[in-house]
Formats: sequence, C-alpha cells, structure tokens
Amino acid sequence: MKLMFELVLICGLMRISRFQCVHEKEYFCSSIPTDFPEGLTSVIFVVTKIGVLNSTVFNSPSLKSVTSLALANSGITKIEPGAFYAFQSLTKLSLYQNNLTTTMASWLSKPERLENLTLSQNIIQGIGPSMLSHFSNLTTLHLANNRINMIAVGSLKHLSKLTYIDLSGNNLSTLTRNVFIGLRPPRMKLGDNPWNCSCELQDFGFFLQELMNASLLEDASSVTCQSPAGMKGVSVWNISDFNCSPELPSPFLTSVFHKVGLPLVLMCLAFLSFLLLLLLLWVVKRDKKQVQPGREATVEDGDGEQKGPMNAMTKKIRNNRLYEEKQRSYSRVASVQRGRFGLKSALGA
Repeated sequence: MKLMFELVLICGLMRISRFQCVHEKEYFCSSIPTDFPEGLTSVIFVVTKIGVLNSTVFNSPSLKSVTSLALANSGITKIEPGAFYAFQSLTKLSLYQNNLTTTMASWLSKPERLENLTLSQNIIQGIGPSMLSHFSNLTTLHLANNRINMIAVGSLKHLSKLTYIDLSGNNLSTLTRNVFIGLRPPRMKLGDNPWNCSCELQDFGFFLQELMNASLLEDASSVTCQSPAGMKGVSVWNISDFNCSPELPSPFLTSVFHKVGLPLVLMCLAFLSFLLLLLLLWVVKRDKKQVQPGREATVEDGDGEQKGPMNAMTKKIRNNRLYEEKQRSYSRVASVQRGRFGLKSALGA
C-alpha cells in the first residue's frame, strides 16, 4: 500500500509541476487553493509543512461532493475541530505519514459516514475508549507504524462493521481478546510488534490461533515473541510453547486477605450465628405458648344424646350438673319413701 501511494504521489507531482492543481481521475494539488471546481469526488494534496490545520483552510462549498481526501506527508501536527466540515460526503480519509497523536470525530461534520481511515506512520501512542467511538460505519482502519503501546478494552466496540485493521509495526507488547469484543473478527495485521510472551499473553495466543484457522491473520509469520529471551522468535500463536503453570496468589494479595479479608469473613460468620440463635429462641418460645382452643356448639337430639364434638371442659361441667340433679332426685325420692314409711308405722300403731 505504501509503495502504491508513493507512486500515485510521484505521478501527481509530475502532472502539477507547472500548475497548482490538475484534474484528471483525481484532483491533485500542490497547494491548497481557496476555490475548487464543482463535482469533485477525490482530492489529493501534495503539500508539506502544514503544521496546524484549522477550520478556515477548507471553506469552499464545492467540496461537499468529495468522498475521498488525502493529505499525506504534509507535516500536519494538529487538526482542529471543524477542519473538514466542508467535506460533507467524505467516506475515505487518508492522513498518512504526518505527526498526529490522535484522531477526533470533531474534525468531520458527519463522522458516521466515514468508511476508510488511514493514520499510518504518525506518532499515535494509544487508543482510548472514545477515540474511535463515533466512526460507527468504519470498515477499514490503517494504524500501522505508529507508536501504539496500549489499546483500551472497549475502544473498538462501536466499530461493528469493521472488516480490516492494520496494527503492525507498533509498540504492542501485550493485548487481550477483550479489545475486539463486540466485533466479528476482522482481517488483521499484527506483525512487527515487540510481543512479550509471558503467561498473560497466552489467552491472546489462543485468539490468534482462531484467527489463523479462519485465515484472518494476514502476517502470521511476523507475529513473534520479542521477550523473554528464551521465547524470542517463537510465534505468538504457538500456544504450546508458553508452558504456563497455574498461577498462585501473590504474597501481597495473601497479606491483604489475612489483614482485611479474614476478619471480615469471621465477622460475617459471627453475625449469621447470632441470627440463627435468635431464630432458634423464637421457635422454642412459639412452641411453648399455649393457644386456647376454640369452642364448638353441641346439639342434642330428642333423647338427650349429643351430636357433634364437644369441648372437654364443657362435657365435664355438664356431667357434674347431671350428677348433682340425679343426687337431688335421689334425695327427694328417699325423703318421700321415709315419709310414707313413717305414716304407715303411725297408722299401724
């Protein structure tokens, strides 16, 4: 890609040696004019030492039809918000070989339209969570030959349409598969990075093997370990060579657990024991409590027999009353009989 782009630039320079801009298939310019012809779709600027690109450089209404813009090897150190607002139809942006440290959605009026972004050979050191979040339609991302040593987890999750990413020639020593979470695995270039093949990289090695099996890792032979010394030159995806043993807790974590974790566990156990004791006491107290049984009415038939259940206390009282009535009846009968016996005795005398 680099060679092809340089050939295009050479051809463009030859064509515009006598003119400021030449319009053939692309619109080549050796400087940035104030006016542009209507109907442009592709513009390539061959300009050096731009420095800061502010929002006043591109103001022509004729740029609204441009879909492809290239500002390569232009000495750009910073791009201010709104610098590319005039390019309302832009789908391809190349900022190859400049001195940029980041990319920002605020450069563009419609960042969600962008499909192809080239930032190779700049001085970007890391990719943060919000750096690419607004480029939701991006399919191709070139970040080769920067100084990238860190890619935050989730920084690519909004690029659901991404099919190709070039991260070769950076300073990546470790990476996790979680960086690519939410994406269908795109075609990748990850070679010529100083990979540190410690056990922390083992899971990423499995991920690379999956990419290879799907023919998605384009420069597999260049994805090799830089350290440790005994692993130098070994392919990162050759996971059988990691020889990782199960990890043991570090002395620091063990010390923290004994000082903080263990007392907390013991306090929780004591609290649970106290709650269980309270529950046990409540159950015992409930079982000892006597509940007054309810009374149920009884019905007697014509013979005085009781129908239905009767409370034991009620039965006892009723039986006592019957017994007393019988005793009184017996007493009356006995008195009558004694009276009759006395009367007979008196008459006989």
